Amino acid sequence: MVIFVKKLLTLVAIVCAVAFPAVSALKDDDIAGIIGTIKEKYDGLNPKQRFWAGAAAGFVGSRLALSSAMTAIKIGGVAFITYVLYLYLVSC
Repeated sequence: MVIFVKKLLTLVAIVCAVAFPAVSALKDDDIAGIIGTIKEKYDGLNPKQRFWAGAAAGFVGSRLALSSAMTAIKIGGVAFITYVLYLYLVSC
């Protein structure tokens, strides 16, 4: 299940990267238009649909954030262990 979710999120990220290749090239008016369109669609939802849209967005956002944080922590741990091992070997 976890692997499926990771693959799904990776697919979504790739699709978004292809669909919006030059986000930095967007002007403020373009971004405001995109956000306005999303807000209009969200405002048109009934309360149950808003709940599920928020839950889905929160779930995906938390998965992405936790995945990135765990990767950073693992890399930091490996770097620390490597550094300590290096210091141990140099002092011998």
